[in-house]
Amino acid sequence: MKLETARLIIREYTPDDFDALYEILSDSETMKYYPKPYDEKGVQRWINWCIESYAKNRFGLWALELKETGEFIGDCGISLQNIDGEQLPEIGYHINKKHWRNGYAKEACAAVRNWFFNNTEFDCVYSYMNRENVASYSTAKANGMTRIKEYNNGEEDLLVYAITRNDWKMKTNKVTVQPYNAAWKDAFADIKSEIEAALCGLIIGIEHVGSTSVEGMSAKPCIDIDIVIKDYSVFDEVVERLFKIGYVHEGDLGIKDREAFKYCEKPHLMKHHLYVCPQYSKELHRHTTFRDYLKSNPEAAKEYSRIKEEAAMLFPNDIDKYIEYKSPCIEEIYKQRGLK
Repeated sequence: MKLETARLIIREYTPDDFDALYEILSDSETMKYYPKPYDEKGVQRWINWCIESYAKNRFGLWALELKETGEFIGDCGISLQNIDGEQLPEIGYHINKKHWRNGYAKEACAAVRNWFFNNTEFDCVYSYMNRENVASYSTAKANGMTRIKEYNNGEEDLLVYAITRNDWKMKTNKVTVQPYNAAWKDAFADIKSEIEAALCGLIIGIEHVGSTSVEGMSAKPCIDIDIVIKDYSVFDEVVERLFKIGYVHEGDLGIKDREAFKYCEKPHLMKHHLYVCPQYSKELHRHTTFRDYLKSNPEAAKEYSRIKEEAAMLFPNDIDKYIEYKSPCIEEIYKQRGLK
């Protein structure tokens, strides 16, 4: 079995992965929510268990490599776990802490989720974790999962997240890329005005980022917005005030210093994605640098528009494939601007 995403190769374990896996599973910080870090015998049992699962179940935890360098950075996959007394298929992952906060877990879990529903007969897949494991449940939510229960197994309080086959099918919604529309600028201004009124005195600024912010750029008709704060000292108040106008904090969804917010009903405003970032956020810097580069380089903007339009035609019903197709162009611009 081998899968590829924009940045990762997902493959079966081999005995040669021992040293790189030992670096992860023997680390006390990485294994904080396990009874204890693994010793050499434990790591060997881990690899053997995964390989045996491939033969028995056709799935297991799979090794993750960076496409660009071939570096082993962790694993992600499916295993049968005892979740509140039932043997259920669970998506799990472990990433080398040197590569935390880069979105690799989210990227790998999405690919594994898609493989699972395309290649098994199960109607639901789960993730469960210690209730204090914010990174784990944020990744589950980013993977389209919904919290379905909380229980204590006699040793710790656990949260259970799940996504059904029907919910997964609904997530693979139609991808629409439209030519630039000058109304997007006004739509951003409307959203900005409402947010500024709610957060008066707490924020540094509100940035229109993403493709809709670049004049002449084709884009999905959704406004991307970064609210900029000085630091996290004001964040709790920001969360409270945004909640009062209909936004709910979702966590950082695996990307450090980029706090995501969702909303349910805002028919008076154009569809949008809302994030809150401290002014030193690397992700904020990536967003604004990418935007400013495209604004000042019409040919690059034209080429990126072409690639997105092509991706939408090739994968009109698969948002993950759409993102994967256009990612190399984004990564190349990141390299040129020193963002990698």
